[in-house]
Amino acid sequence: MLYIKKLFLTGIFICCSVALQAQSTDTFNLNEVYSIDSEGTISLSSDDAEVMIIGSNRSDIHVEIHYEFEVTGFSFGDRTKFNMTVREENGN
Repeated sequence: MLYIKKLFLTGIFICCSVALQAQSTDTFNLNEVYSIDSEGTISLSSDDAEVMIIGSNRSDIHVEIHYEFEVTGFSFGDRTKFNMTVREENGN
């Protein structure tokens, strides 16, 4: 009987440990100002995002990004962390 109790408690401990490890979060925040020419163009490429572009008469651009990806439960396969690139090309 004692063996069954130990086995049962070990099983519960393992299940709880796996459940805690199965939760993961990837976050990224950016709040920067970049220069741009008066005739410059802003381009954006995204696979999945809610995007808001607000125009105004100014000599720079303010880029604000808030990204959060949360997995609750089991996830299979590799998932790369969030990545972005900001680059200047001929005043754009």
